Amino acid sequence: MNTLSAEQQRALDLLSGLTEGARGGLRETHFLTSAVSNPSWHDRPEQWAADWCAGWAFHLQPSLAEALDLRLAQRTKTVYAKDAAGNKIPLLQPDGTPVLSPAGKPKYQSQVFISLIWTQGSGFAFREGYTIHDAPEALNLPWSDALRVLNTSIQITQASPAVPAAGDKARDPGHVTFRVYKPNKDRTQMEAVEERSVTQDEFVRILICGIPENTQGEA
Repeated sequence: MNTLSAEQQRALDLLSGLTEGARGGLRETHFLTSAVSNPSWHDRPEQWAADWCAGWAFHLQPSLAEALDLRLAQRTKTVYAKDAAGNKIPLLQPDGTPVLSPAGKPKYQSQVFISLIWTQGSGFAFREGYTIHDAPEALNLPWSDALRVLNTSIQITQASPAVPAAGDKARDPGHVTFRVYKPNKDRTQMEAVEERSVTQDEFVRILICGIPENTQGEA
C-alpha cells in the first residue's frame, strides 16, 4: 500500500467533509487542489495556485477547476452603524419614529457589501471526452515525447454530474465511466487496458490517490 503524501491526505480529508452527511451541500473556502487561502477573485486558479494538484496521482489541469466545483461565489456582509457606546443606530422616519420591519421589529442603519470569493463545493462534474494524464509535463510535450513519461491516462466515456444535498434531498454522487490507457511495450502509443464505472466522488479520489491496485483489470 502506497503511503499518502501530505497533500493527498489533506485533499482526502476535505473530500470527505464535502461529500458526507449534512455538509454535502455546503461550500468551503478551502480547496481540494491547493493549500492557498483566500486567493484574489481577480485571478484564475492557474495564477494563484502554484501548488495545484501537488502530490496527486493524476494531473488535473487548472482549466478543469469547474469540474471539481471550484468556482467564484457571491458573498454578502451587512455592517451596522453604531454609536459611541457600540449600540446599533436605529433607522428613523422623517418624523423621528423608528422604521419597523413587517414583523414589527426596529430596523437599523446598515450597509450591505457584496464580494466574490473562490469556493469549493461537491458538485463534481467531470464530463464525457475529458482526458487526464498522470504526468503534468506531458501536456507541454510533443506526443512522441509525452509517451516516454506517461504511465497512465484516463479518458471519460460517459458521465452524469454530482448534485449536492439541498433541504431534505440527499446528495447524488453522480457517475463516471472511464477507460484506462497504458503505453505499449515500445511506448509508441497508448492502449486501452480496462474500463470501469464509479461515482464522481470515487473518481475524484482516484485522481488524488491513483487507481486502486485491487481493482486493476476489472471491467
